[in-house]
Amino acid sequence: MLSYQKKSNRFTNCLLLLAALVGITSAFVPNLSLSSVGSHAHLVTPLKTSDVRNSKQVQSFLTVQRTNRRSRSLPALNLFGAETLAEAIASYGDIFVGTFVVFCATSPYVLGVVFPETMYKLMFKHVYKDEATLEAQGIAIDLPDRAEITWKNMYSSVGFFITLAAFQEANTPIRPDVTGVLRDTFLIWAIFYVLATIKLRKEDVVLKIVEGNRLPAQAWHITVATLLLFCVFTGPKAPLIEQVLSAIGK
Repeated sequence: MLSYQKKSNRFTNCLLLLAALVGITSAFVPNLSLSSVGSHAHLVTPLKTSDVRNSKQVQSFLTVQRTNRRSRSLPALNLFGAETLAEAIASYGDIFVGTFVVFCATSPYVLGVVFPETMYKLMFKHVYKDEATLEAQGIAIDLPDRAEITWKNMYSSVGFFITLAAFQEANTPIRPDVTGVLRDTFLIWAIFYVLATIKLRKEDVVLKIVEGNRLPAQAWHITVATLLLFCVFTGPKAPLIEQVLSAIGK
């Protein structure tokens, strides 16, 4: 029974990861609509017998067919309106770097969905002291549980504020700016990792519930926060920052 439950959980986790990968992949594929397909339907109309003798029409037909097959097999990347990847990176370098940093920072938790046992042993098993150690040192044994709950609250808050930022951007009077939403998320994630650094230090220095050396984790948190803040402040200002600055100036 237990083995069946483990297999069922593993299957469910794989489906969740697959759905996430499909969502991420779709972000790099240009939007397709039935109307755009219909508007080009005349390009693939079968040739009449009388047209076969016209070599120019035959070549045009074959070219369209090859183009259609190529576009179906390998969709073009959405490069923020740029013609080349280099041009897109030059104009939106902060977007590419910030997205890469967020993916690197959160990928261990995504992998933990599919490989829970492996990631638990590698990253999460020895974060806090066990109950026997805490009791021997005279420390409340419920503090690690409270610390884990705080992590969950912080992650949920990130999701809340990212959704709020996207909702606010979608309801602007002008055309919504997707890159502005991404820059908002970089700012939100940067705040999260700054707070994570402070939280872990307090748990080690004040509460004394951290097992092992916290410095590598804190160095990683600070690196992520610094890179994201660099992306926010070097590129066009995030809409959230502009709103805060305008509110202060009033």
